[in-house]
Amino acid sequence: MSFYYGEFLTKIGVDKNVADMSEHYVKVYLPGALFNTYVDSLDMLFIATENSLIVAIIMTSCLPFAGLFCWLFVLKLEFGLVGAALAHDLTAIITLTVTLVYFKCKNGLNQACFLPSMRIFTNLLTFLKTAMPGMLMLLLENSNM
Repeated sequence: MSFYYGEFLTKIGVDKNVADMSEHYVKVYLPGALFNTYVDSLDMLFIATENSLIVAIIMTSCLPFAGLFCWLFVLKLEFGLVGAALAHDLTAIITLTVTLVYFKCKNGLNQACFLPSMRIFTNLLTFLKTAMPGMLMLLLENSNM
């Protein structure tokens, strides 16, 4: 899985070592970002069903894990940026697990929760065609920062 992110940064003038480290960080960070988006969608379901307090409880209960993993990977094992990405990934996995366990145990909500399947890729091209102008607009707006 290579996004050629480091090569892109090198071409726009970023130092090769910084670009390579940045590419490695992004590759390690992405799985946790995926888990976080799934947790966010479940949180929206909680909020829509007037269970917003449980969102705060789950996030608060997972917060110590983030601190522990950051200490372990960044300070103790000295993994640096990659350690921060690993800490984020593990915290996201724990948050997702706790959220899914709560969904499974809560009556009435477990029917609304399902894991992704190949069905999510139906009409993907139509979605991308619709989303592309907005994505381009955001990119252009934020490129001047």
